[in-house]
Formats: sequence, structure tokens, C-alpha cells
Amino acid sequence: MRVRIDDCYYELVKDLLMSQNSMIKDVQKDGTSTIVTLQNGMSELDLMNFLSHEPILQFCKNSAVHIV
Repeated sequence: MRVRIDDCYYELVKDLLMSQNSMIKDVQKDGTSTIVTLQNGMSELDLMNFLSHEPILQFCKNSAVHIV
């Protein structure tokens, strides 16, 4: 599953997202959005839960998450 995160600074969150290798397979920049490819069995809700915790919350608290 691929998910687009709008209004989230790619350069600031890429390493934090990639540190969750059991949940996230790949992270890419797409214009002003960040595209996240989730591992099999992971859902948008799993990603939303991760984004709601510090330290990544500081960079993504006003972000919108959409399934691509």
C-alpha cells in the first residue's frame, strides 16, 4: 500500500520513517508530498498511529494522509 503525506517535510522525516523498517518499505519525495510504501499487512491506521507520536509529530502534526 502506498500513502501520500501532504504538508510534511520530506528531508526532516525520511530517516524517522525509514527507521520503522518493520512497517515502512520505502519513502520517496513527490513534489511537496512524501510518498510512503508500507510493508505487507500494514495499514494507513498503523502509519497514522506512528505519526501521532514524538518526535515525528512535530514535523507532521498538520499533515493530511491519503491512500495513493
